[in-house]
Amino acid sequence: TATPLPPTPTPTLTPVPPTATLIPPTPTPSPQPFQEFNLTAQSFFFTTNSITVNQGDLVRVTVTNLDSEHTFTIDELNVDLTIPALGTATIEFTALPAGTYLFYCGVGGHRGAGMEGAFIVLAGP
Repeated sequence: TATPLPPTPTPTLTPVPPTATLIPPTPTPSPQPFQEFNLTAQSFFFTTNSITVNQGDLVRVTVTNLDSEHTFTIDELNVDLTIPALGTATIEFTALPAGTYLFYCGVGGHRGAGMEGAFIVLAGP
């Protein structure tokens, strides 16, 4: 004959408090500051003939024009800013790749009259 089994006790659930893992917020990288340059264009010259930055720098060039229309042009970096007569204009760009480039005024005859300078981008570490 079969022996009856004792009744199985009903399991008791013990509540477990939820656990929370604090995840620190991901810091938002602060924007890289611009390397700023202020130039004046007048007659057939810029007030500086050399600008030096590091590769990857964000560059902001503001040109104040004291006479007829001029440009601030760097062919290899696709920079071409027109500054209206007696006006001011600003351009922003990233300095890539490393090298020495020529900036100049592209208005007819101005570059040939000496309105140019060196834009030097230094290689990073």
